[in-house]
Amino acid sequence: MNQTGMTPPADQFLSLAQILNILWRRKMMILLMTLLGLAAGIVYGIVTPPLYRATATVRPGITNFNANGNPERAWHLKDIVRWYKSGLYADGVREALGWESTVRAPIIQAEFIPRGVGVQGGDVVTLTLMHVDGPEAKQILDTTVDAFNSYAEVNSVGSSISLARSSLQSQIDKLANDREDVEVKKALLDIEIERTRNELRQVEVEEQALELKIAEHEATQTSRARKAGALEEGVSETETELGEMDHILDRMEIKQERQDVRDSLMTMAPPLDTASYPWWEMAEDKTATTGRLLLSTLNLQRSIWQQRVQAVELRSEVEIAELAHRAELLTQSFDLANRRKLVELTIREQEIRRDRALAQEIVNIEDDIKLIQSQLVVLTSLEKIGVNQVTDNPVRPRKSRAAGLLTLAGLIGSIGLAFVVEYGSLNRQVIFAGQGHGD
Repeated sequence: MNQTGMTPPADQFLSLAQILNILWRRKMMILLMTLLGLAAGIVYGIVTPPLYRATATVRPGITNFNANGNPERAWHLKDIVRWYKSGLYADGVREALGWESTVRAPIIQAEFIPRGVGVQGGDVVTLTLMHVDGPEAKQILDTTVDAFNSYAEVNSVGSSISLARSSLQSQIDKLANDREDVEVKKALLDIEIERTRNELRQVEVEEQALELKIAEHEATQTSRARKAGALEEGVSETETELGEMDHILDRMEIKQERQDVRDSLMTMAPPLDTASYPWWEMAEDKTATTGRLLLSTLNLQRSIWQQRVQAVELRSEVEIAELAHRAELLTQSFDLANRRKLVELTIREQEIRRDRALAQEIVNIEDDIKLIQSQLVVLTSLEKIGVNQVTDNPVRPRKSRAAGLLTLAGLIGSIGLAFVVEYGSLNRQVIFAGQGHGD
């Protein structure tokens, strides 16, 4: 256009005024397409279902424990990412959620930070899933972890897990048997304690027997002392009687002197056959009585000597027996006290072994079992870290963003289309010139 508003020749460049003129003259088309873009954005936000983003963090699980108890992980991060990118989880998800085989499995993105020069890298894989149902998205991610573990069970790594589980279970069974052995030891130790207590009761019986023996010895000593005392009393009485007999003998000696005079007189008496019997009888009775007194005195003196010797022997025997009994009592008392102490110490040692040592041994076995059970629980090819996260609000579609982008696209497209239409209208004859010449 010229200065009057006509279209300029084709070989001239458009000025800013000319561009604005074109846009002004095509403003209805531009406005219409812009509104169409806005409407498309609004319709897209309404029609497109809202999507929630669920994320999970996983890493290669512990597949075995070495001799030092350190965990070993057989799978690598790239293997896990490749498995997810290959969609090998689809069948497991369908089976776990009860979907039909024709249902398309959701796409799960698996990413990790690879290690490189100057890059430390990560040891976890982040799983991301966009889904219309947040809780179901969390369930899908969980089922993929289970599907991976099931997939891993059928290969060599899974076999190593099975071997590790069998080994750990064998250790648990062995520890359980050890615990049963400790229970048996405890029961046997109870029997030993009861047997030792019987020994203690036997010592108590022997102590009672020793007390009875002491009482018997005291009774015997008392009897001997009484016997010695009786002998001494008998000696005293015999000495008293002997004194009386001495007195009688003294009197008889005096009478004997008188008798001598009488006997001399008797010589002058008539013959025996003519003398009266009482005189001779009286002489003979006195002589016999004197003889009997002398014999009795001698017997009493001999008896006194024997009783004194017997009393001394009894006293000596009592003293000797008392000393021997004291020595024997001291030995037996020491032996019984020593045996009692040893038996009590044995019972105490057995009770400590039963109540502390064996109890601590059971505690140690229980701790070992818990440790191995914890190791058994963590054996898995793929380990989930933490809990799955789901956004509270949908992240797709972004309605305002979609409306803005489509509106902007309509605006830009309408401007471009305005120039295309303007160019076509000005150069229509040239554009279609070939067609008119051919006709």
